[in-house]
Amino acid sequence: MSKNKNNDKKNFNLIRDDAKDFGKADFKKFKKKGWFDSKKEAKKAFYAYLTDEKLPGTIEFVIRSGYYRNNKDNDGVQEIKDGVYARLCDEDYIKYLKKSIKDGSKIKNMKFLPIIFKDIIDKVIVTNKELIEKDPNASVYDVRDLTELMLIINKKKLKKMEKCGIDNKLAIDILTVIPDEDVVSISQIHRLKSFFDVLYAHAKTADIPFDDIVDVLFSEDIIPTIIAFALLEKKNRFSSLDDNQKKFYLTVSNWCFKTMEKLSKDGIEKIVDVYINTRKKDDANGKDSARRYNLASLSESEYPRIYRVVQKVIGNSPDVKKYL
Repeated sequence: MSKNKNNDKKNFNLIRDDAKDFGKADFKKFKKKGWFDSKKEAKKAFYAYLTDEKLPGTIEFVIRSGYYRNNKDNDGVQEIKDGVYARLCDEDYIKYLKKSIKDGSKIKNMKFLPIIFKDIIDKVIVTNKELIEKDPNASVYDVRDLTELMLIINKKKLKKMEKCGIDNKLAIDILTVIPDEDVVSISQIHRLKSFFDVLYAHAKTADIPFDDIVDVLFSEDIIPTIIAFALLEKKNRFSSLDDNQKKFYLTVSNWCFKTMEKLSKDGIEKIVDVYINTRKKDDANGKDSARRYNLASLSESEYPRIYRVVQKVIGNSPDVKKYL
């Protein structure tokens, strides 16, 4: 195993331990270890310990592996995640977090927390519905504190989206899957798939200002990654879309080629290389199929830079033509 892989495994084990500790840490045991003037002071110190020492790694762990269920390579993930979610449903702890953020505390990875809050809220909504179905007078779980904290964390980007005329409900949904572009480097495929799923869902009932959304969310450095992901979307998705969603699908295609055409020759080549290599891997695993658009059929007059790169790649390696 290479040194990098060893480091990756070590880092993953560290954040896994953080997540375990975050969920299992016991206040009574913590209180016995220190001298505190009151229970209130001890509780504040306990929450500070959880937030400063354990929460950053916990957030990364859940985002990196928390969406797995019965995967043999992720034994114990669900148990750890349940402990984390239970802690994040502690009203007193959420109040502590809210106050810390309002007071200007800089907590590492806090910008990613809306992803986890959204998952908790979705699960609580389902649970509450089941409780009411069994007993209309049943007590249900309140997620207002979680929702408020999620909006506080996303406040600046929500304002940017509002200025661009992006619908507030759409903006909130987008920012619960990608509250910050750095999350894409943590779980790229899952994050970008979730991002596009949100957009397709909203496209059923509204026009999606894709250019504006991308401008708010992503820097120039990550745009090639977005283009490559969109181009690799399988063509068969198109047939399952309604007319409004198909309109959005074409908007994304046009954005990809318009944006890609403006890149340097090296930038275009990198996207094409990622595209080909991904399709080769899928082909080797028997999973390849037609993608969003046949790149080799792009018009030379409309997209001369892309056209030249694609033709050069085919000329150098004729065997890749079937992927393009």
